[in-house]
Amino acid sequence: MLIRLLQRLRWSLRYKVALAFLLILLCFIINGLISGWLIVNMKRAGELQRQNGNHVQRAQFLDLTFQNQLDTYALAVVSSSDRVRNDNQHSIANQLIIWYNDEDTLAEHEFENKFGKIYASAKRIFAEIEQLLNKQDFKGATQKFQESSPIFNSLNDIIAARQAEVKAEGEESNRTIQDNTTLSLIVIGVLTVFSLILVILLLWLNESVIIRPLNKLHKGLENIAVGDFEQQLEILNRDEIGKLAASFTTALGYLR
Repeated sequence: MLIRLLQRLRWSLRYKVALAFLLILLCFIINGLISGWLIVNMKRAGELQRQNGNHVQRAQFLDLTFQNQLDTYALAVVSSSDRVRNDNQHSIANQLIIWYNDEDTLAEHEFENKFGKIYASAKRIFAEIEQLLNKQDFKGATQKFQESSPIFNSLNDIIAARQAEVKAEGEESNRTIQDNTTLSLIVIGVLTVFSLILVILLLWLNESVIIRPLNKLHKGLENIAVGDFEQQLEILNRDEIGKLAASFTTALGYLR
């Protein structure tokens, strides 16, 4: 049915060939566009994963540094030591300033702002405890440390909540990458198979619509060469091949 339709189509042969190449080109363009879209999504997911890794490191840094600072003052209070040496206050404060100037997600900036405001109170508390320890007011330092537990716990809760958030974000980005990878393999596989089928179909149509009629004409000329003028040439093409077949039939009629 398709072959007869193409044969009866009143198009020039060049247009039929151009249509075949256009279909192949269109298939490759669609393949390229979809592949490009998948690559962009993969890069975007990879960027989110890299960003999530930075958020995980920041949360871990604040957690470890603050816990170290808290343990240092807790040990000083318990052991009644009047010497406290801890540089983590400056480390955390400076790092928060650096992070705040970075281009990052809104959620990360909200977390850093919230942590920074409460940590400013904790920092003042640590300074007061250190002064009390230097004055050897160990009872006052212990009382101040115990009274400040809600603030310390609040900071721990903020860090724990952020760690849970970045963990969920990391799992989501991993799922996105896996889904995009699976989708890429499926789409590229389907398009590759479709392209092969299209090429095979076009080759078959080329054989049926162009090569086979030309072979019939060639066979007809060979028959004329051996004196067969009674042959019937049946070619349904309405393009240049059809015109050539019509001219062949007319010439054969004169030869009879």
